[in-house]
Amino acid sequence: GKKYFNHKKNFNKNKNFNKPNNKRPFKPQMHKKPGRSNELSKLTEEQIGVTEYIFKDNPGFTGIIKSRFSDFHVNEIDNDGNEVRLTDLELPTPPTEPPPPTQQPAKPPTQRDLKREQTIQELTGMITKKHCDKIKDISEREGDCHDSVEIDVSSLEKDDRTLIHDKLKQVFRQSIISSTIDKDNKKFIKVTKFNKGEKHDRRRKWMWPHEYTHFVMHKENIDTIQAASTLAANLSCKPSFIVYTGTKDRRAKTSQWFCVRNRDPKRIFNAVKRVPNIHVGNFTFKPDTLKLGQLKGNRFRIALRQISAEEAVIGKALTSLRDNGFINYYGLQRFGNTCEIPTYEIGLQLLKGQWEKACELILKPREGQPKFMEVMREYWWETRDAAGALSKLHKTNRSIEARLLSGLVKQKNEYVNALTQIPRNMRLMYLHAYQSFVWNTIVSRRIREYGCKLLVGDLVYVSKQAENFKGVVDVAADETEENENVPSEDEDESAEQQEKEKISDFKALVRPLTEQDIRSGNYTIFDIVLPLPGHDITFPTNIIGKWYEETLAENDLSAEKLKQKIKFYSLAGAYRKVFVKPTNMSWYFLNYKAPTDTLIVSDIEKLRGIPEPTNDPSDPFKALILDFVLPTATYATMALRELLKADTSALYQSNLSKAAGTVDTTNGNSEKRKIDEADAADLK
Repeated sequence: GKKYFNHKKNFNKNKNFNKPNNKRPFKPQMHKKPGRSNELSKLTEEQIGVTEYIFKDNPGFTGIIKSRFSDFHVNEIDNDGNEVRLTDLELPTPPTEPPPPTQQPAKPPTQRDLKREQTIQELTGMITKKHCDKIKDISEREGDCHDSVEIDVSSLEKDDRTLIHDKLKQVFRQSIISSTIDKDNKKFIKVTKFNKGEKHDRRRKWMWPHEYTHFVMHKENIDTIQAASTLAANLSCKPSFIVYTGTKDRRAKTSQWFCVRNRDPKRIFNAVKRVPNIHVGNFTFKPDTLKLGQLKGNRFRIALRQISAEEAVIGKALTSLRDNGFINYYGLQRFGNTCEIPTYEIGLQLLKGQWEKACELILKPREGQPKFMEVMREYWWETRDAAGALSKLHKTNRSIEARLLSGLVKQKNEYVNALTQIPRNMRLMYLHAYQSFVWNTIVSRRIREYGCKLLVGDLVYVSKQAENFKGVVDVAADETEENENVPSEDEDESAEQQEKEKISDFKALVRPLTEQDIRSGNYTIFDIVLPLPGHDITFPTNIIGKWYEETLAENDLSAEKLKQKIKFYSLAGAYRKVFVKPTNMSWYFLNYKAPTDTLIVSDIEKLRGIPEPTNDPSDPFKALILDFVLPTATYATMALRELLKADTSALYQSNLSKAAGTVDTTNGNSEKRKIDEADAADLK
């Protein structure tokens, strides 16, 4: 295994964290401009553990993936099996009066509800129930309120008074203000309402039928996290308030559901009105928020340009993919865009609690950056002056690096707290990238040594219900920002029983295959799952389980060590199918005139009345247009890899484009210009 998985050795090469030398004046040493050296710094499939094919002997063919971002279209498939498309840009008519109250079914109390009730009981024992009821009455009043509650605490020590303030804050949060005052030679805790004014008025005027505004976002050449951050900034809310079911490809045109609480459709529409590559519509209102993973899959429409083989050869390869499937690897999108600092290395440091090293890796200089980012990185690397490095960026810069630097300034280089300034989904992606790297590597070794056959000890789901169990995700994905603090010993003890119940749920979802299971013929390779490493997961009972232990040990980790005191950075684990088949798969060939021709019409183009391109056999270029559906968290590029028998990395595909003489020298600017022109027309 170490022959193929030498992550620790490779990581140590990048681990020379230079110490600041403030005696020397800062002189930025600019990296070379993008060129050959930058191309060589890009990740390849082998570097993320992707090395095998289901059928190596099947001939592949040449076809350029994502020659233009308009060659790759993704439409989410929701939980009801419906394709998510942007079909309506109209704003709903605002209601003139609030909806009638509806009887909501009682929901079982959450862990947070139970904890709050316990805190209320503790507070009642400290200040009496009468005081608690008065404070509750003040906190729930609408509009400005100038009443107050005064509690005599003269007999209490300062620590006891502080504890009361803390309990009041835990129960009533920002609805009240508490302070200790001196009056008549006595000490009182005075509680008043925090009058937010504008915010309370806005909340009272919410007229729409439900509190969550759901809408379809169609984005072009921008990743989901960046799109959500842009929307959040323009709505003046935290990025975590913008909810979606999963991330979609950056270099593509994609449509998916988003939602946000208590935001008017017009505000959402105006928030992206001047953003040329984001469109919103299909507004609706629901009582519940979306959740990560709340989808069935994605529909892909993909154009492969400059195909090289005869149609009969390509047809045979397509039939093989449709019938035999592909290895369900995590694609390059999971790991960032540079081999110098892939996201899994940052994730590894977070899992080990090495907060400073994680920050070092995020801010470390690297090839292929814009000049202003290079200046910032070089300055910080030489001086460790977060405030000075932040000043090198424009004040509107909302990049991961800018957020982290801002956190380092605010937290005075308390690295673990500074990291919380990075959007939680991005931090989760670092953690999951390490899991994905381990998973890819283990799968490649399993196929390389044992092929595509069932083995005694392989894991399968115990039932269809277990396979569809929504709890099979990393626990961290469901945690809120408030759960990122180190828990107290009391909290650990109170959660012990719930933790044991979770463990039994996750581990009972799968079981190992027996010799009898294999002989029965009831299982195929498409039933096999392998775990993403975690502290609450079942590992295979065959040699593959040992591989997991060895791999984690190489990085000074174990399954037990993936559970941290800071719950956000713990990984419970998950299960993932090793082999997958595309469904609803179809294809056709399309001749086109120029390398910049649009070959697939997007949702927004359909709304503008742009017709599908027609085939003219006399046109000089030929493309293959693919249409298929994949389950959630499955990468279409890995299906294309099995089809083409070729590396899907940006470096390899760029070289293919250059060899074909069809490089888009506009670097996508012609596509962007078309978007800008169309949007300008829409705004008039």
